[in-house]
Amino acid sequence: MESLEISWLDRDSIEQVFGVRRRRAIELLNAFGGFQIGRTFLIEREALVRSLRAIVDRPDFHWERRRRCRLSEALTEARQHTQARRISISPLPPSPALPEGIQVAPGSMLIQFGGVEDLLAKLYAVSQAAARDFEAFKEAVESLPR
Repeated sequence: MESLEISWLDRDSIEQVFGVRRRRAIELLNAFGGFQIGRTFLIEREALVRSLRAIVDRPDFHWERRRRCRLSEALTEARQHTQARRISISPLPPSPALPEGIQVAPGSMLIQFGGVEDLLAKLYAVSQAAARDFEAFKEAVESLPR
């Protein structure tokens, strides 16, 4: 805003600078001391800069900014969790054996999969095998030749 070479901003300029629509630009112009000449809304650039600086200097501005950042992060995390919940993994029948495509060797595990859902299903199968009978699972993994 400070680098602009013009002295006055009209409604269209406010729309572009703040990324708002006509009605909101007019509201901003009124809130920051703009005025109307005929059908044109104007505000002095320096007056707008002073008003914006006064807002940024207020403590509640920084609090609100942090709150919005936290909200944005929480919404992003919620969207990611929602996407993860959409993946459907069929329950496995009770069996101590791991599904086809999973090989366990000393210190490693190889999982062959056809897509992300298949990978997640196989990882789930490993966790379920361990949960069903942890002692047998532990013994089977630890008894592999080293």
